[in-house]
Amino acid sequence: MKLSDGERMSALWRKLEQHLTDRLATLRARNDGNLPPDETAKVRGQIAEVKSFLEIGTPKLVIDE
Repeated sequence: MKLSDGERMSALWRKLEQHLTDRLATLRARNDGNLPPDETAKVRGQIAEVKSFLEIGTPKLVIDE
């Protein structure tokens, strides 16, 4: 799923995108710390999930053939 151009420009998406970007930075900083292996795996899973949410705001790549 990808957002349309109009959806990407909406105030709601911009707020969500900022929140997710901030959350990603927090999780990455936490991952850089000295965590036990099970906690590291949990944080990496959270990072992957946040990145997947952010990806819906990435425009679709259209390739002319």
